[in-house]
Amino acid sequence: MCATHDFARFRITACHSVPQSASPKFGWSSKLTAISSNLYFGPRAEDKIAELVAQHGAVPPPYFMFKDTDPYSICWRMGAGEDYIGFFFNWWEEEKRSLDESQRIEYFRKWPPPPRWLAWMIEVIWDLNPEDFDDDYDYLEPYFKCTEVLGFGGENDYRRDCDEYAEIP
Repeated sequence: MCATHDFARFRITACHSVPQSASPKFGWSSKLTAISSNLYFGPRAEDKIAELVAQHGAVPPPYFMFKDTDPYSICWRMGAGEDYIGFFFNWWEEEKRSLDESQRIEYFRKWPPPPRWLAWMIEVIWDLNPEDFDDDYDYLEPYFKCTEVLGFGGENDYRRDCDEYAEIP
């Protein structure tokens, strides 16, 4: 059963209660966000974003453009991957302001993530920052239940895929 929860900046519907005191220390996707927040503003970013939107109808998530790359890869901290994650988050920060929860989910239905990207997708859809939580992992549990109900896969799929890449947090 899904319940609605109020957080400081947004309202979500989660398939389990989410204690506001729960807290993770994953940090990897917040690092992706932090990395991208200082990158590629201005004409170059605007041109690249416009090109991606013209080609795909939106800026695709990173795993669509960099297939077989996991969210923990060094790819996101240098070179083309760093550039791309910057373009993605610059676009997403603007786009998400006009998207409600169901529209954010629909965006990811167009580009379903590999299971190892589920935690990243959860943090992007529901605007979660692992640094806001004290607990290493528990904050994701109710969201994994939602992603499973939504047909993206759940925690077991995520862990199994991460195990294959030996990158489990």
